[in-house]
Amino acid sequence: MKVAITGVTGFVGRRLFNYLNSHGIEVLPFSRRPGLIDGTEYQIIDYADEAKLQAQLVGVDAVVHLGGLAHKIDESYSLEEYIAANTSNTLALAKASRDTQVKRFIFVSSIAVNGADTNDRQPFLEEDIPNPVTYYGQSKLLAEDGIKDILKNSSTDFVILRPPLIYGPDCPGNFQTLLRLVSAMRILPFGSLEKRKSMLYIENFLDAIFCSLRSSGAANQIFILGDREALTLKEIIDILMAELHGIKALNLPINPSILKLLPMIIGKQEQWQKFTAQLEVNSDKFYRMNHWQPPYNAREGLKQTAKGI
Repeated sequence: MKVAITGVTGFVGRRLFNYLNSHGIEVLPFSRRPGLIDGTEYQIIDYADEAKLQAQLVGVDAVVHLGGLAHKIDESYSLEEYIAANTSNTLALAKASRDTQVKRFIFVSSIAVNGADTNDRQPFLEEDIPNPVTYYGQSKLLAEDGIKDILKNSSTDFVILRPPLIYGPDCPGNFQTLLRLVSAMRILPFGSLEKRKSMLYIENFLDAIFCSLRSSGAANQIFILGDREALTLKEIIDILMAELHGIKALNLPINPSILKLLPMIIGKQEQWQKFTAQLEVNSDKFYRMNHWQPPYNAREGLKQTAKGI
């Protein structure tokens, strides 16, 4: 099997390249910039060059599309920029995959398509009506809809994966900020944060993508994908603190209404709301249809992530 991966220089892409190679799969890495990954030269991707894109995909069995513009809490990018990177480029790649008879197109979307949180509601499911509230989520939903339209009645099937926050050693973004905070301090004021967070450990994600490449049950399906357990923020922080400091560190149960005052004062209210919101997903559809179980539970994933600091 020959698999093309876009966004190979990113947190997930680099690890997926190595994971698939270790399982005997020939990998064709794509990036917007020239470079090497473990001695293999990237294929420079230009989504606007239809002929070149088709030529690069000749002989490819599957495409895993990770490339795109990542979510930023402050929405520093415009909707048009998100659509250009996450919608238009994705659809150009889907068309090239269809026209070169690629067998499977795997698109890594986002749980942001479903919405921002599950406060006062049940965990997100695939059949929920999409409710993206950010430009990022809107651009991913447009890409999903376009993929289904482009690949309809073609020899190329699709798999759409909607993960929540992906974590692991050297992960970027808010989780890396949390890791640094917990690493630097033995006393924290987050012991009262009891809302649950669904996340996805990187090794579970890599294994799920590998499964998606081979499973007949994945064809033309949308899947929400997360670790089996959703942990409270208190539990997440306690696990990280115990692993990083080797002792039970203090996570004080300060009243949340008091805690939110500082973010309001320093202008980080939106980040705080995202940090403290409940977000749970139900991944039973992926587990059931693909006969798959995550190789790691969430506690193991958190411990391995802490060890990577």
